Amino acid sequence: MRLFCGGGYGGCRHWIALVNKTLLRLLQALGVALSLVFLVIACAGSPQTLNMTVQSVPSQFFSASELSSPQQHEAYFQFIMGVRDELSRNIDSAKDNYERALEFDPSSPYLHARVAAIYAGKKDRDRALGHVDDALKEADIDANTQILLADVLVAIGALERAVTLYDVVIQRDTENHDVFIKKGVLLLSLNKLGEAKQALQRSVDIRPDLPIAYYHLGRVALGQDESEHAVRYFKRAIAGKQDFLPAYLALAKVYEETGSVSEAIEVHREGLMTLRGSPEVLRSELVRLYLKEQSYEPALVLLEEILQENPYNLEATLRVALLYIELQQFSKAATHLQKVVAQRPNDVMARDYLGLVFEESEAYEEAIKQYQHVLAIDDKYLDTIVHLGHLYYRLKNFEESVTLLQRAVQLEPQRVNLYLVLALGLTQLEHYHDAVDVLERGVALGEAVPHFHYHLGIVHEKLDQTAELIAHMQKTIALDPSHSDALNYLGYYYVERGIQLDEAMGLIKRAVSIQPDNGYYVDSLAWAYYKMGRNQEALLQLERAVTLVPDDPVIVQHLGEVYLSLGKQDEARKAWVRSLELNPDNQTLRDVFQKHGFGNPQVKEGI
Repeated sequence: MRLFCGGGYGGCRHWIALVNKTLLRLLQALGVALSLVFLVIACAGSPQTLNMTVQSVPSQFFSASELSSPQQHEAYFQFIMGVRDELSRNIDSAKDNYERALEFDPSSPYLHARVAAIYAGKKDRDRALGHVDDALKEADIDANTQILLADVLVAIGALERAVTLYDVVIQRDTENHDVFIKKGVLLLSLNKLGEAKQALQRSVDIRPDLPIAYYHLGRVALGQDESEHAVRYFKRAIAGKQDFLPAYLALAKVYEETGSVSEAIEVHREGLMTLRGSPEVLRSELVRLYLKEQSYEPALVLLEEILQENPYNLEATLRVALLYIELQQFSKAATHLQKVVAQRPNDVMARDYLGLVFEESEAYEEAIKQYQHVLAIDDKYLDTIVHLGHLYYRLKNFEESVTLLQRAVQLEPQRVNLYLVLALGLTQLEHYHDAVDVLERGVALGEAVPHFHYHLGIVHEKLDQTAELIAHMQKTIALDPSHSDALNYLGYYYVERGIQLDEAMGLIKRAVSIQPDNGYYVDSLAWAYYKMGRNQEALLQLERAVTLVPDDPVIVQHLGEVYLSLGKQDEARKAWVRSLELNPDNQTLRDVFQKHGFGNPQVKEGI
């Protein structure tokens, strides 16, 4: 006996006339408001979205036959109970009532559709699909129920079947713009862009004032690499619905991806002025774009506005802190980061940043304390292992630095920059062979290769491996002709040994041309002139080098030697005294000082 079946509007009205008193009595006994009665019996239109919660009963629902039997009353009673429960979001009870109704009317497509929708919401694909199949076995199914069944198929991932069912509805009603939108969005998700565009275009042909259709046409255009069309569609969507947040976000994204970041910023600003409540997603995106453009001040203003509205917004607090770090306002950054860790003491990222802030503020003990706190929470948090390793290197605690950086390399062996700092620490510990091994592993990764060859050259010099030193420095220069450190290093190496002086002069001049105010390069140039016997030119360059780097003992010592070569003994003596003040442990210079009759610097000068 099919109680929930065809009969059209006439059948619906005939049933209402016959059982109105019984239905009202049942509803009143259940404590249901009369408004629910009108909601249930109304013959309303199809749903606008994939929201499958019951909102109305489709037009072809009630039968005009056998209306007074106890079975029918029980079925309707269970159905009304299910509607009431579903509207009050008591979904499990609604399902039970619908299924009890199905016991009295197992051939009702709409009841099967409602139960299928509930199972789909519960992610129970098999049961949902079973009820869809049961519903589709019936020959007489109204369009609204077909739409609901198609929506269920979408929800459980049976997308091709859903497309087919939407097409069945379209054959019955070629002017149903909602179904064309549903079909178009579904085809878009299946990446069938041409068909999606046709369906969505048909919806706006039927009804030109559909912002949602223009929005999805914009998405189709993006998929077809038609950015200009996408911009027009998204603008049309916003024109039709000025509070259409997804359209603002999509339009801004198109501008950003096509390089018009300033246009993207304007879209977000327009959205903030138009949409009520200034949605935080718009402000967050605007902050991100400001940061991308390195417009830190307006980004900071927006974030401070967010914090004024909600001082407990820890994500905004963290972003403000990072901005202050970028602006090198470390005390303000520390204040905000401390607020975050006070509320989230195990937030390793915030604590790591706090350690960086203390480090940049030269509060090294506090920095170490924060880093160690992070590692007590997560001893494999790579960023902190690296930061603490770098800090120990800066503090000349090379043993600790090497230990940490070796752990870092084990955790992420593809992170090439780790090998370089680790090798530097090993070099400071005079573990030269280990340093060579680490640097060669870095070279094997194929990144930052010139710099690795440069440091390999330095380590090979420590091992008195001249051929390897020269080969790696030449390799560095071949890979990067503007590597001024390598140019200067190799040139100075030749000069110190009095070999290949013309080549050395050329290398050093190239280095100076790249960094003309680098005092160490200028010193190398002066020393090359000195070794070539061009002492006056050497003096001019050394006097400039001393003004650039006034406290380097080697440069000042070189100046003294050039003065001596030019017969300027008083100037030479003063320069050497200054060099010994800067480096009192230079025994070689002490011996030279006495050899040239300047006396014992310890006695004469108290050095």
